[in-house]
Amino acid sequence: MGDEKPGTVRFLTDFSPGSRIAGYCLEEQIGHGGTAVVFRAQDERLPRQVALKILSPALTADDEFRHRFVRESRSAAAVDDPHIIPVYEAGDANGVLFIAMRYVPSGDAGTLVRRLGPLPIARVAAIISAVASALDAAHAVGLVHRDVKPANMLVDSRPGRPDHVYLSDFGLTKGGQASATQTGTGHFLGTPTYCAPEQIRGQPVDARADEYALACAAFMLLSGEPPFLRDEGLAVLYAHLSEPPPRLTSRRQDLPAAVDDVLLRALAKTPEDRYLTCGEFADDLRAASGLQRYDSDVAVVLHQRALTDQQLKLGLDQADALASRASLAAARQEASRSDEAVVLQQRTLTDQRRALGPEHPDTLTTRYSIAQEMSARGEHTAAEGELRAVLAIRERMLGPEHPDTLATRFSIAKEIAARGAHTSAEDEFRIVLAAQQRALGPEHPDTLATRFSIARELSARGRHDAAETEFRAVLAARQRTLGRDHPDTLATSSSVAQEMSVRGDHGGAENGFRRVFAAQQRTLGPDHPGTLATWFSVAQEMAAGGKHAAAEEEFWGVLAARQRTLGPDHPDTLATWFSVAQEMAARGDHAGAEEQFRHVLAVGTRTLGAEHPDTLIVRYSIAREMAARGDHAGAEDEFRAVLPHLERRLGRDHPDALAARFAIAQEMAARGDHAGAREQFREVFAARQRALGRDHPDTLITWFSIAQEMAACGDHAGAEAEYRGMRTWSAGLAWTIPSP
Repeated sequence: MGDEKPGTVRFLTDFSPGSRIAGYCLEEQIGHGGTAVVFRAQDERLPRQVALKILSPALTADDEFRHRFVRESRSAAAVDDPHIIPVYEAGDANGVLFIAMRYVPSGDAGTLVRRLGPLPIARVAAIISAVASALDAAHAVGLVHRDVKPANMLVDSRPGRPDHVYLSDFGLTKGGQASATQTGTGHFLGTPTYCAPEQIRGQPVDARADEYALACAAFMLLSGEPPFLRDEGLAVLYAHLSEPPPRLTSRRQDLPAAVDDVLLRALAKTPEDRYLTCGEFADDLRAASGLQRYDSDVAVVLHQRALTDQQLKLGLDQADALASRASLAAARQEASRSDEAVVLQQRTLTDQRRALGPEHPDTLTTRYSIAQEMSARGEHTAAEGELRAVLAIRERMLGPEHPDTLATRFSIAKEIAARGAHTSAEDEFRIVLAAQQRALGPEHPDTLATRFSIARELSARGRHDAAETEFRAVLAARQRTLGRDHPDTLATSSSVAQEMSVRGDHGGAENGFRRVFAAQQRTLGPDHPGTLATWFSVAQEMAAGGKHAAAEEEFWGVLAARQRTLGPDHPDTLATWFSVAQEMAARGDHAGAEEQFRHVLAVGTRTLGAEHPDTLIVRYSIAREMAARGDHAGAEDEFRAVLPHLERRLGRDHPDALAARFAIAQEMAARGDHAGAREQFREVFAARQRALGRDHPDTLITWFSIAQEMAACGDHAGAEAEYRGMRTWSAGLAWTIPSP
């Protein structure tokens, strides 16, 4: 679990076998890492062993992290996919954060490789497919793991049955589309060997970052080494960012070349170039290896054969058995999607097909539920296939416009949208809409929900004018049928405002958000998070429209409310304070903006750490404000202080590090050190040529700055030669170098 290995962890010397924490008696330390230690422990309330993970005081000292840790651990535990390690408890015992999980004595996939060497392709494919199933389930409820690696893939191996794989360490997950601005501590979440480029850069991450890490893990399990094996940590990060991944067949020549193509796609530097889901990656890996498609439900059934056999011996009456299993499966699906629910759903379907027939309404209802379960696990392609099978039968048995038929087609459209095919999803929604308008009427809630979905698909593929028109039609109907303050009406009104903002009508968007804000104040209360989020949107639109003084006033109002309800150190509070400072800068109050940025910096340094991307952004903003008010020497010092952090975290040639070096040169020039500025610009120019190419705008601007500094030093002939060179070089580009 994590990178834990047997040993002693200095920060947790108070914990040893025989110690007790929250009702667990520690028996043996089974692993440790830089931020946690893991013990095999006995649950004194129940006769079972658990793996008890205890977090470092360096993490638990932060109040926001403690609350987020417990909250997100419980959210992850609620997913309860067959391949997610069951979490029995997560909590805070007298300041000690812990997670109690199922104890798996067999070890992890990384240990298997260390013991056996590169694994057979069939065994690796089974491990990767199981982990992909777990990840897709987590992604479906908005969780991103962020630390997928062989050490977190626990393999339960027992005689007489197939391996069962669990994915562990969901305690440090983040919400979907999470970014550096949402992290509650200064600790880097992830292991560099398996980190996606966007995660290294501190950019927002989603399910595709986990897919990248899963592909790195597959590479390691198949070859015995990760794709980017380097002696230094920074070299590993740089390789993830800049170097093409090696072909697996260069290290494992017995594998088919098609495996290379699958891994190269999953290891793409840009998330958009990867697979849409982890399940799709795992399926393609199996296909490239000549293996059958993975069936998670079959794997679970095989793993729990003893349970199934026991159930078969109960001798229940057939009709009662069908009803009981269906009810229990539905209840378990709604509550926690447990292993038993998956098994019971499949057994219910098998029994219904035999007893009632494959086209009986109850059989189709169970198939529909199984498809929904697939969707919840992120298996959108498989869910769509199952739903299409149900649709074909319902169209034949019930007719194309029966409510059950339309509900099935609507679900198919949602699955198509979930896998990114927005044009096809819109077409499917329009088929449903036409039938609903005939059968239910144009203003029935279901009809309007379908129109709303069509508008969302239009927006997703960039047709914002058409999306806004559609949202407005839905809004008018919902205002008539539901009332202006109904949640669905307000959600539609917000969508209209968002589309106006995207197409640049910030005044209209502001007015739209203000109407929603007023309604939410009445219905939710002035301090509700949803109300404050809309108020924040109002201020953002004012700022985008150039009303910086008024926007600042609104941000101050949001800030006061968030300080009151969330606390002064909450990420949303700090984001609002940062926006206040930005508006002060935009209206020219650079001294005031610097003062506010310094407040945000103090809190960010304490809660996130000095090298966290958000902290560095604030320091960079402070330096810009110092420059704007004429303190060029101070600004240069601040930029120089930020630079080493960026270079350590990202590398010397990373665009952000080069931007800081460029800013240093600008400040040197502003304070009259033209010779020093010229040399600094030359260094940046050389690095940008290597990293970006000579045609990149940033490279050419740096070249232009060199010529300016040559002229300022009196070397007019040299400056003229540089200008002429730039003119010649940029003649064929879409933009031109400004005149000196």
